[in-house]
Amino acid sequence: MRARAVENLAYTATCQNLIGEEGEGPGLAMICSPEGVLAESTSEGLLVADCDLGRIRFLRAQEDGPRFPGGKACKAGVLWQWYRPELYSRQAAARPGLG
Repeated sequence: MRARAVENLAYTATCQNLIGEEGEGPGLAMICSPEGVLAESTSEGLLVADCDLGRIRFLRAQEDGPRFPGGKACKAGVLWQWYRPELYSRQAAARPGLG
């Protein structure tokens, strides 16, 4: 889940098989940000974390590059900055309905 948070510069949450037949399970509940795991638990209950949407907006607005804005370990910028339409225009023209 952390990888999805980093790739999409978004918060992600998951819960996986927390309670088995015996009342206990090997599962995990987790809330992640692009900069780290905010909360995680292997027990039954409510998992809560503070999510700073302003920080996500800031990270998405940054130019893509090999630096850590604000001192946090996160790659800023979004993948659309790598988009190169000149590579796809001929393929799209050759296959109607794709472009």
